[in-house]
Order: sequence, then structure tokens, then C-alpha cells
Amino acid sequence: PVRRDLGRNEARLARRGAAVPGGCGPHLRPLGAQARAHRGHAAVGAGLHGAPFMADYAAAKGYLLILGEALHLEFQKLGLNMTVLLPGPTDTPGVTAEGFDMPMKLMSVEQCVAEGLAALNANRATHIAGRMNRIMSALIPRSVMRKMMGTMLAKALAKRHLQAVYAG
Repeated sequence: PVRRDLGRNEARLARRGAAVPGGCGPHLRPLGAQARAHRGHAAVGAGLHGAPFMADYAAAKGYLLILGEALHLEFQKLGLNMTVLLPGPTDTPGVTAEGFDMPMKLMSVEQCVAEGLAALNANRATHIAGRMNRIMSALIPRSVMRKMMGTMLAKALAKRHLQAVYAG
């Protein structure tokens, strides 16, 4: 059977900034008085529909999504822009390292960043990067996306397990 490495997931969450200690409010309020400021958070589609075998990671990303949407409204009157970017499958070393076999072409980092910055400058609360990601998010039910994610993650975990067995 495939088992999750919880320590690895916790380390991944820490690297991605999923923990937001205390509240953001006291730290961001002074920025509004000084100048127009921009702030972005990155979440992932897993925060929208869940991710079997990575439920803790998906929950943390869901938290960032909800936090960012709330802060978007809370700090608007202070002149702060807050956008939560849902990047989708992006061509990063992490995707390769995790061993995912993606069913679609990966988006370039440059495209993802450009779309995120455009959404931030337009003061949108959220933005799903990539046309195909937006179409899939609009048309495919969350339950189907969750099942697709689970299938992909199960394959990646099984592949990693087999590699570990044969390597050691």
C-alpha cells in the first residue's frame, strides 16, 4: 500500500507559505496609510476541489484561497490590492520532482506570473491562470476534478513507491 509522508507534506506547506501566524490585519493596515500596495497569495486548484492523498496540502491551499478573498475586501478601502492566484499545472521543478504525469501541457512560469500580475493590477480577488484551467474549472464538476486529481496522485505515489523499492 502507498503511504503518505506527513513530514514531507508539512515541509512542503512551510515552503509554500501556507502557515499565516497571527492575523494579517495588524501588519497590513499601516501599508494602506503609506502607499497603494499590492499583495498576492498563491493557492492551487486542490484548494478548490480537494486532493486525495494530499488532503492536508489541499486544505492549506483552500485556507489561503479563503483568506485572500476575505483580505481582498477587508483591505480595499485602504488601497491594498489582494489577489489569490490559482496557477494550475505549471512547468516548475516541483511538478517533475513529484513524478506527476500531467494530462495536459504545462503552462510556462512566465505566462503564470504575467497573468497573476495582470490580475493583481486589475484588483481581482482571484484568478485561475491558463485558459484551459479556467475552462476546466467552469465546466467540470468539483467531484470529477477531485477524482481526476486522486487518480493522478495515486499513480505518482505508486511510481515513487516502486522507485524507492527498487533503489534500496
